[in-house]
Amino acid sequence: MATIVSTVPHNKQISMQQQYSIKTCSGFTLVELITTMIIVGVLATVGLPKFFDSQSFRERGFFDELIHSIRYAQKVAIGSHCEVQVLISTTTFALKQPSQANCGASPTSFPITVSAPYGSVAGTTPNGISISGNTFLFDASGSPSVAQTITVNSRSFKIHNNTGYVEKL
Repeated sequence: MATIVSTVPHNKQISMQQQYSIKTCSGFTLVELITTMIIVGVLATVGLPKFFDSQSFRERGFFDELIHSIRYAQKVAIGSHCEVQVLISTTTFALKQPSQANCGASPTSFPITVSAPYGSVAGTTPNGISISGNTFLFDASGSPSVAQTITVNSRSFKIHNNTGYVEKL
């Protein structure tokens, strides 16, 4: 024979209505479930299309890569006491330096590609992305030869003349 264990002290009685209300208090109400489904539906309608358009992700990634490469070019120029050329075309960018013998003597050619721990610092734009900007130099003090604004599709940044500060616009 099974024994029934009660959590109610023996001197108190629970009415049937109290037992019924205790059993029905767990779970979600229909209103809560419908409200949650509506919120999830609205978020899915607004948010999901952005995940399927990878163009904006590729554009932002390339934009960040270009900014970091230009900042790296300035650091290399200061650290090596030698000019660094930032080559920019509509589909590529690269960082170049003159040979060590021509360093500091207003070089005209830049045959050496600047390298980083992960390889050479150069990039090609992904499909549908273009760069607008001009080739320029960082001198040994880290100042650019010209101030300019570089645009990657709809995103832009500015390189300030005297300091070489790279500012996202």
